[in-house]
Amino acid sequence: MNLPNKLTLLRVLLIPVFVVFMLVEITQYDKWIALGIFAIASLTDLADGKIARKYNLITNFDYEDIKLIGSDFENVAVVCFENNYSDENYQNFD
Repeated sequence: MNLPNKLTLLRVLLIPVFVVFMLVEITQYDKWIALGIFAIASLTDLADGKIARKYNLITNFDYEDIKLIGSDFENVAVVCFENNYSDENYQNFD
């Protein structure tokens, strides 16, 4: 398994960690930790592409799954943000 594939798998493993920090209140810094996890996932996505192109490390795994994994992380983030910051959570601020 090459380095870009390992970075992709790291990104997949970060999804549940991100969800936990977005939806469960563990510390007062949960949202900041989730933001850091999202930033790490974004940087691994960037590094994955650059390394794969520079060293021509393209595999079938890359073509078939990378777009799906990237969109999965983004979709999970959108759902978590919607859950935390929907209008019903702020109905008492009117």
